[in-house]
Amino acid sequence: MSQNRVWFVTGTSSGIGKEIAKAVLKGGDKVIAAARNLDSIKDLKELGAHTLQLDVTLSEKQLSSLMNDAINVYGQIDILVNNAAFAIWGSIEETSEEETEKLFSTNFFGPLKLIKAVLPHMRSRRTGVIVNISSLAGVSGFKASSLYPATKFALEGLSESLKDEVQHLGIKVLVVEPGFFRTELASPNNMVIVKRTVSDYDQHYNEFDLTSIHHKQSGDPKKLAERLFDVVTQSGSAQGREIPFRLPIGDDAYPFVSSKYEKNLEELANIKDLTSGTSFQE
Repeated sequence: MSQNRVWFVTGTSSGIGKEIAKAVLKGGDKVIAAARNLDSIKDLKELGAHTLQLDVTLSEKQLSSLMNDAINVYGQIDILVNNAAFAIWGSIEETSEEETEKLFSTNFFGPLKLIKAVLPHMRSRRTGVIVNISSLAGVSGFKASSLYPATKFALEGLSESLKDEVQHLGIKVLVVEPGFFRTELASPNNMVIVKRTVSDYDQHYNEFDLTSIHHKQSGDPKKLAERLFDVVTQSGSAQGREIPFRLPIGDDAYPFVSSKYEKNLEELANIKDLTSGTSFQE
């Protein structure tokens, strides 16, 4: 990949997205920072970013047109970072159809459309990296926030298939699984909190209130962004290392993910005898 790299990052108004844009500029690369509200990324423009107003819920045709405009800014896009997302706090039964569709439109279909928009460009150049920001919620479900993990599981499934489809074209796919970082995800202004209508689920809300951790998370988004820059550019702390497919990140990430995998393997071992004996006897 060229050292004169161009990054396209969504959801740069705050948190991880904004810090990624800053890390890219600090590292000497160019960045096209996208957000729904340009006022929220004025600081990035002052730092040297090219800013773009973009809502990932736009139609495939509209996003494709915007992607072409972005490519024309510097003549290329080397790294697409799908970061824009939000969370819903509520059980499956209590979440409305409208809330569910908006969540998937932002967290899954938005990244899907942008991937489809950038792929012709990356294919023609036989190079590129697609970074999809997932979550520990893409590794394990969380009760009382059930549909947010559903969107991240979908994004991870898409990423795994995409990886195999494009690797022969020189295009890499990276899924980032952040732990709990001090972002605006759990902010009352960003998180959709459903109306509680079923008392049978109250115990789940009482066990863990996602909104209560706002600005108390241990993870530093700036450090995440700097580590991600190193991984994608294969420099600094990731010097000489291949870009992995999955990157759990955060001091809570490795123990969480390894524990989940161990439980899955244990469960599989316990039902091994039930998994076979279903073929036709020819």
